Amino acid sequence: MDLDELVIAPKNSDGKCRAFRALKVSAVMADTLWPMGASDKHDRPVYATFAASEGEIRPFVANLLCGRPAVPTDNRSYRRRGYDSGYEFMRSVGYKVLWQRHEEGTLATVYLPDLVALDPGMVDPKGIKFVVVPGANYLADEAKKMSVDKIVSYVRGLPLVKEVNTPEKDWRGHVREGWEESLSREALAGMVPLSYLFTLYLSNRSRAPTLVRSCKP
Repeated sequence: MDLDELVIAPKNSDGKCRAFRALKVSAVMADTLWPMGASDKHDRPVYATFAASEGEIRPFVANLLCGRPAVPTDNRSYRRRGYDSGYEFMRSVGYKVLWQRHEEGTLATVYLPDLVALDPGMVDPKGIKFVVVPGANYLADEAKKMSVDKIVSYVRGLPLVKEVNTPEKDWRGHVREGWEESLSREALAGMVPLSYLFTLYLSNRSRAPTLVRSCKP
């Protein structure tokens, strides 16, 4: 995900009040997992990380958790259409913040505790909800340890995947122009290490045993 500089605009339109800025390092949306996730105007992350100096990050996060949207500073096309599209953290939701101080600045991780457990505990008896957000480097390293090609070949032979990859045809029976496989070899190869990690998380959080077969040599 690209790094974006975000700004929380002054409350007054005359610009006399202070604007608050920070760098968005990451943001994860999971709209279908909670009732207030979807919004027509702004993205509502369940997990996000922001970076700035200690003096800048504190008021930025304080205003963010008051429900004021943070908008990319280069979002000119949206402003011309009369509105800004950015990130919104609703005050009533109950986000939590984890602070990390470094020489270069301070990181603030804002997350929704109902979906994101930074330190997962025991199995939740009411249900299983979690978001798996590994780093790209981690996934690349794990893929090197797995028999990815063999796994992809096996998955592409499954009836469900064959059905998803069935070409779309027009009324003449010709494959529609521009059609591409939804679950191509490249797409599936990228899912292998993430799927393995997801299954491990699911097994650790479920009272029922989950069969996880090692796909490492």
